[in-house]
Amino acid sequence: MSARGRKRPPVVRWAAHEAEYLGLRAAAAVLGRIPPAWHEGVARRGASFLSAVSSFRRRVLDDNLAVAFGDLDGSGRRRLVREIYRNGLLFALEMARLRRATPAQIAAAVEITPGDRARIESLRTGERGFIFASAHMGNWEWMAAWYAQAYGKIGLIYKPMHNPRTERFLL
Repeated sequence: MSARGRKRPPVVRWAAHEAEYLGLRAAAAVLGRIPPAWHEGVARRGASFLSAVSSFRRRVLDDNLAVAFGDLDGSGRRRLVREIYRNGLLFALEMARLRRATPAQIAAAVEITPGDRARIESLRTGERGFIFASAHMGNWEWMAAWYAQAYGKIGLIYKPMHNPRTERFLL
């Protein structure tokens, strides 16, 4: 269903899915080549630009911020919007980097304390299964890649995307 509650015609839905998929592939190809040392600067500058010119989901963002932080003044809201964009761009850069990461890069990027590793080992060798709960967006993808590399199979529970090609690409 579209934002207005009507279903898009199949050709429009197909075109939107193709544009999203091709745009995502192109963005991942470019972003994945940006050195990690540049990520923060790229995200900060990109966030300043996006918060100034982008209307992408801006109404939803403004409505949610009004609910969560109703007493926030205009400058505080603009600062928070910039930080939301910065975090989203950092996430995109990390995801693009993960697609190109070698096993050694994954192992080096994920910090596991000896205590945490012992807890994981205890859970793995126990008689019962276990669940890692994680946030929706963040470096959980790196943690999952590290776990799969260190221990083998891992299963994920998630809500499938509406665009099957984008979903296959991200999986």
